[in-house]
Formats: sequence, C-alpha cells, structure tokens
Amino acid sequence: MRHLLYACLLAAALGAQPKIGPDELRIAYAPYYPRQAETFRTEAQLVDVTVVVRDIHGRTVNSLTREDFELYDRGRKREITAFSVRTAAPAGAPQNAAPTRSIALLFDDIFLDLSCYGGVLRPRPPAPAIGALLRMKAAAVKFLRDNLRPGDRVSLFGIWSGQVFPLSADIPKLVAALEWLTAHEVCPGQFNKLNAIEDVVDYLGTLPGRRSLVFTSLGLGRNRIQQDEIVAHALKAGVVIHTLNAAGVGSLAYTPLGDLAESTGGQYFHNNNDFDRGFRELGMAPETEYALGFVPEAVPDGGYHKLAVRVTAAGRNAVVYRPGYYAPSKQEEAHLRERPIDRIVMSAEAGSALPFSITALGDQIGDAVPAVSVVAHIDVKALEFRHRAGRSEQRLIFVAALLDPQRNVVIGKQGVLEFNLKDNSLAALANGINATLTLPAPPGSYALRTVVQQSDGRFTASTKPVELR
Repeated sequence: MRHLLYACLLAAALGAQPKIGPDELRIAYAPYYPRQAETFRTEAQLVDVTVVVRDIHGRTVNSLTREDFELYDRGRKREITAFSVRTAAPAGAPQNAAPTRSIALLFDDIFLDLSCYGGVLRPRPPAPAIGALLRMKAAAVKFLRDNLRPGDRVSLFGIWSGQVFPLSADIPKLVAALEWLTAHEVCPGQFNKLNAIEDVVDYLGTLPGRRSLVFTSLGLGRNRIQQDEIVAHALKAGVVIHTLNAAGVGSLAYTPLGDLAESTGGQYFHNNNDFDRGFRELGMAPETEYALGFVPEAVPDGGYHKLAVRVTAAGRNAVVYRPGYYAPSKQEEAHLRERPIDRIVMSAEAGSALPFSITALGDQIGDAVPAVSVVAHIDVKALEFRHRAGRSEQRLIFVAALLDPQRNVVIGKQGVLEFNLKDNSLAALANGINATLTLPAPPGSYALRTVVQQSDGRFTASTKPVELR
C-alpha cells in the first residue's frame, strides 16, 4: 500500500466532500493481495533453480543432462540433488490444464505532464504517450490470442489503474479488459512507478506455479535502493521480471528496466520495434527448461546467496537463471508473514466496532467488463481521533475483495486514509465522506468481503453475496 496521492486529486474515489488541505487528508491505494504462507517461502530444504539454455541462434537446447551442469552457491560448488526437464505444451492448445504459470502483464499507463498548472492536469496525455500504450496493448492482444500455453493464467495491471483483470485463462475477457486501459497524465513527483511494480511482485508471490511479470514502459527513474528492494522481494517470492522498453529502436541497453530484468533472471527487450516479438519472447514459456535443485546450508543465515550455473557441454550456449536467492531466518519469515488484516479478510468474522456503512453497487468497466463498486460511508464525527498540535489524527485501512466459492481472493483492492485534520476541517466533514473501491471480475457468483480497520486494531467487517453478469 504505497501509492500515495493527495486526496484533492481523487474526488472520484472519495466522493463529494468539502475542500480541505492536501496535508489534512491523504489516501493511498493499491490492489489487495492476502499474504499467504508461501509468499515468502523458506528455502531451507531445497533451492530450485530454473535454467534456460539457448544456442548461438537463440533456440532452446533440449538435450542436456544433469552431468552437463555445475551449480555454485556463493562460489562453492553444490551437488545437484534434483534434476528435471520441463517441456512446454504448444501455444494455442486448449486451456484446460491445471495452472502451471502465473503471468502478470503490467503496463505503464501514466506519463509526466511537465506543464502542470496549480495541480490541474491537462485532459489528455501527449500523442507519443497515447501511441506507445496503444502499440503495447496491440502487441499484448496478439500475445494473448496466439501464444498462451495450457496452464498459463494471466492477470492485467496498469501502473495507474491497478489490477484491471484478475488471474484468468479466458482470452476474450482478458482482451476486452485490456481495451479499457487508457493513458493517464500526472504531475512530476505525484506517482512512483516502482511502488506499483513492487505491489505486483508481491501479488505474484501468492499465486500458484511459476511466476513471471512482463512490464512495458517508456522508462523508469533510477532509484537504486528501491530497485534493490523490488529485486529482493522478487527473489524471495520466486518471481522473474521481464521488461520491454516501449521506446523501441534507440532505447538503451543499461537502464533501470534492464537492471530489474537482469537481477531477477529475466530478459530485457529493447532497441527493437517488433513489439509482437517482444511480448512473445518475454511472455511465452521457453520450450525447454531445466530444474536444478540443491540442499543449502543447514541453518538459513537470512542473507543473500549469489548463484552461478555453468554448462559443461560443448557449444557456445547462453545460460539464463536467477542470479541468487535469500535464505530468510525463521524470525524474518514470521515478520514478513504477519499482517493481521489478512486474517480478518480471509475469515468469516463479522465486526461492527467502527462507524461505517457499506453499499455494493453493480458497475461496469468500459463496454464489456462487469464490476462491483463498494462504497464505504465514513461517519467522521463518530471516529475517535488522537489530538496533537491542534490536529485530529487517525489512520484507516479499507479492503474490499471478491471471493470465489473456495474463498480464494479473485480480486481485491485496498485504501488507506490518513486524517490530520484542523478543527474547521473536522467540523466541515460532519456529514461524513464516501470511499469507493471498484472491483472488475468475470461474470459469476462471489462473496464480497469488506473490512475497515483503524490504527488501534478495531474493525468493521461484513460478507455479502454478489452476482456479476
């Protein structure tokens, strides 16, 4: 939950309300993904290293054996105790297999407006920005229609838009949702793209099978510390990041986009205008992969372990694998997994400790994607605030999630409202405010789970059946 914007720019999210200062009420929003036990898996028993070997023509090599590999952990040679060869099914085959790959397609749908006037945004982004997103969407549509393999599941995201469609193998619905994605223009300093990337990486870490993120953008600002955090999350969660530079011919080889891919064992597609090929190379499962497993040190040390894989077989081969892994201690794993609101969301527990009312309204994204809009009315005057330095302070977390019959989260969103109100602003909000989260999902029957929690842990929660048509 790191996408922090001034509330005055989010009138659509908060509904009609009196004008208050941007330092008095802020909202952070992001997709919601329950952090499950396997999100940060311990690797004390076996470290799995997936390796792709290509010849000088870029074709995958499929004839290697265990004896053709050497594996090193922090420079020390390890015995390969597990070995298998994975062969992908042909693209375009019927999608009736159990999930084997979870893929997130993340589109950079925000572009900087360098001529902001008093925080008011121009109504449309510049033509180059619109064109770049349109080209990426067209290439992604072709990838979805022609290149998915049995067992592949795809979820769609925008940097600004969040999760556009939940994990699915329904290609027509994915294509329809993708058409809805549009470009948004923001003023410099109002949005951090790296936050969105980290959110999607954490989401992928909760999903089954092998996990990969394909991110397309015209570019990223360089923030070495946050990039390292994203890489650490990806390596801990077993997520491979692939990146595609939407600038095409002329894009540089060494950029933050390239760094993210190289540091997680992914590929960076750049300096090329064949974006259909880019999505195909980054999104498709390689025809042949080798799974190498070894037993690490007996006691996890909580540190990063650099890996090296060497192919001893003859030939000039390119070898791709994740460059390292983390061996978190038990204390670190417990800390990473601990998030009380997840327990509330995933339970059937009801609560009514806070002054909220929840309304669910049928909605639609674009022309084809059904949705439910969840409106939480906040009775501000009944909230308990901490008063300090002439301000009234409170922090609220609002989560809305659609659950399938097995109580898995199909899609979820969350908002954090931070109040730091002056007395006159508190009085002006006496009638309350509305916070709205919209959840698109495939047609079907769901349980809508909503939770509002304040900083002292007290919460209001409810579960309602909803039907999307």
